[in-house]
Amino acid sequence: MGAALAVEFSWFSANPFVRNGTAWDKCDPIVLDPSIKKVLYPPYGFEIRREARSSNPREIHIFMEKRLGYMGHPTGWMSITGVRSEMHVVQGIQSPGELSLASRGCWSSMEGGRSMSVVVFVHPDLIDVELLVSKKLVEPTSEDPDWMQYIVDSVEGRRDDPWNLDSKVFSVVPWHYDYNKTARDANVPVKPL
Repeated sequence: MGAALAVEFSWFSANPFVRNGTAWDKCDPIVLDPSIKKVLYPPYGFEIRREARSSNPREIHIFMEKRLGYMGHPTGWMSITGVRSEMHVVQGIQSPGELSLASRGCWSSMEGGRSMSVVVFVHPDLIDVELLVSKKLVEPTSEDPDWMQYIVDSVEGRRDDPWNLDSKVFSVVPWHYDYNKTARDANVPVKPL
């Protein structure tokens, strides 16, 4: 069953109602408008690869490896197959000529959490667009005032709005299963603890 869902389950869990594991997904390609001159992405969790995935140099391809590694005790069933739909890449135009990419839906606690590695394939011939790191796109951490409430709400299934993104600016990039598990060998920078 896991292969049909592009998922590998882990039997390592402190609770029989938690099914940890890893899922692989891919986003629909993003075709950059000619007005886009910069693509911004977070410093953690993203890897940019200069590799052609199509003949269109303005097409960006995004692949995700989503992980649930939770040792806590939620009030109901929790599985990688369920939480994968809450973890995604979002895109938005915050400034003219700049496309921002970010991941949303990840969190961590003393008992584990959800994480994601994102691999972005950019065509080698795309030379008129700058690829820049932006710390403004990092998901909130334990220093943020709403961080703990977000985790509690997520674990209890009361919230799937990732960090209250401005839906007028950002939208989820549509995704589907990646049976090739392309992001499996991602080499992404990890946020320091």
